[in-house]
Amino acid sequence: MKKRIIIGTSCVVIFLVVFIVWIAGRKVKILQDIDVRTLSKIEIYYPGDNLTVVKEEEDMQKVIALFHSLRVRKTFADNDDGFVFSIQIYDKNEERIDIITIRSERIVTNDGYYKCDRDYCDDFRKLYEELNGA
Repeated sequence: MKKRIIIGTSCVVIFLVVFIVWIAGRKVKILQDIDVRTLSKIEIYYPGDNLTVVKEEEDMQKVIALFHSLRVRKTFADNDDGFVFSIQIYDKNEERIDIITIRSERIVTNDGYYKCDRDYCDDFRKLYEELNGA
């Protein structure tokens, strides 16, 4: 009887550990439920107090499309202090609906922390320069 309890408890613990690792390691899409037509603007802050305000629907679509192309997985908070971009998204009522901070291979949103499969900073920098006409 004691042996069955130990085996049963071990199986439950192993199942829980595998389940937690699977949930933490699954790939997700950021901003999947955002419809560009419901947005009024997107503000992109780049280090050095550089700000770009994107109001054209086509340009906002480029920003959202870049987020949809990211390969990320949900992770836990870390102490990474690096800052590259901060992006704020506003709805038609001028209410901020999301703040996204991009730090090399980490992304922080209102929904949580994400680890990227690679550093996407260059992709965001190119988009930033394109939107500024540089």
